[in-house]
Amino acid sequence: MIKICLTLVLISLLPQAFAGSCFPLYEAEAERIQKKDGYTDHVGGQLYINNGQLGYWPGIPVQGKIANWARDLVDAIKWGPYWNVYPTEDARNAWLEDFRVSVRKDCDLDMDNHDKLRSMLQELMEDGSFCPGDKILESTFFKPKANFKKVFKQAVKDNRFPQYCQSKAVVNESFRDVKEVSGSKKESKLKASEKQ
Repeated sequence: MIKICLTLVLISLLPQAFAGSCFPLYEAEAERIQKKDGYTDHVGGQLYINNGQLGYWPGIPVQGKIANWARDLVDAIKWGPYWNVYPTEDARNAWLEDFRVSVRKDCDLDMDNHDKLRSMLQELMEDGSFCPGDKILESTFFKPKANFKKVFKQAVKDNRFPQYCQSKAVVNESFRDVKEVSGSKKESKLKASEKQ
């Protein structure tokens, strides 16, 4: 009986724990794109001769490379860019660079591993900012990142990430008093000597 009660409590709490996260929506969109546009390719196929017989080894099947913006977005936030000799060819790195550049006036972020940036984007994914009303932000053909960058820029302008944007902090000096300094050192010495 206790096991049944614990199971029911856990089942009722699980949807609440994941209610706000956008990751499942974008992962489902990535799967939909993969099913619609994906294809299988063979890598490593070659002819061979064995005991005078000519044969062909077809290689191994791999997923063909397609433009899957949802997969690139999710992987960029979760895992960061590929370790790659040519970083411009990495779609994950392109997403992260576009996010970083969009807020560089308001928040100075490092370029190394995009750790701070990924933490910020992870927070926006988890709290539902990237999926208002449990709907994904549409990605257009000519500007696939525009809607995501708008949400991110607004969050930075609203000062949601002060711990990551410390270099652009504004110093408040309203508590300082203005003191007037009159005369030079010679005048202050003359006044001191007159008092004696």
